Amino acid sequence: MMTKVLTVVNQNFIIRLMDKSELEHLAMAWAGQEGWNPGKYDTEAFYQTAPDGFLLGELDGKPVGSVSTVGGDKYVVIIDLCC
Repeated sequence: MMTKVLTVVNQNFIIRLMDKSELEHLAMAWAGQEGWNPGKYDTEAFYQTAPDGFLLGELDGKPVGSVSTVGGDKYVVIIDLCC
């Protein structure tokens, strides 16, 4: 699968879509380290709802931050996983 880069901030920092494996293993681990309590099935439910809503920041090719935006309906949007 080709990585979809959304923004090139400079030659060393990019923001791109996160794949499901990165969400499950990287972002959820970061959330746990921050003291959040992600649910066992949260990843699957949110990823199915908004697979394009999970972003990863990379500096020099290494993950350094993440954010998710998942819309529930026209009145509810969840911004989460800001690590």
